[in-house]
Amino acid sequence: MKRLVLICFVVLLAVFLILPPDAHSKSIRFEIRLVDISPVSNETSMKLRGENETLHVFRNVVVNETDINEALLIKNGENISILIRLKHDSAVKFDDFAMRNRDGRMAVVIDGELIAAPPVPLYPQGQALIPVKLSEKEAKDIVDRLNKE
Repeated sequence: MKRLVLICFVVLLAVFLILPPDAHSKSIRFEIRLVDISPVSNETSMKLRGENETLHVFRNVVVNETDINEALLIKNGENISILIRLKHDSAVKFDDFAMRNRDGRMAVVIDGELIAAPPVPLYPQGQALIPVKLSEKEAKDIVDRLNKE
């Protein structure tokens, strides 16, 4: 009996490891953080995807995937953006963050990768339009995953 349980466990583990990540996990880690112009102790250096730029990103998360009410893919010609609309309490928190950091940049970190660092919006009203340098398919996948949270 122990041998049968062990064999079943090994088979399930092998199937789990062989399948691509999307097949067994659709969750997403989405974070908006503040970018700083010079390094301090509460930051980490992150390379911006698709750019030759390394940014100093605060570890404190302002918004995460649980704060999002809705995500939309916005396409304007060749330009692709992700629009996030926040839940009420999170919107108030984000608007306050934007007011205090209006001359700064925000880091958009997805699954541990810095994918965008747009300016902090001046009047966010609980939403953020995030221009991304991703393929339309990649951006759509992110939007779909955010809307499943």
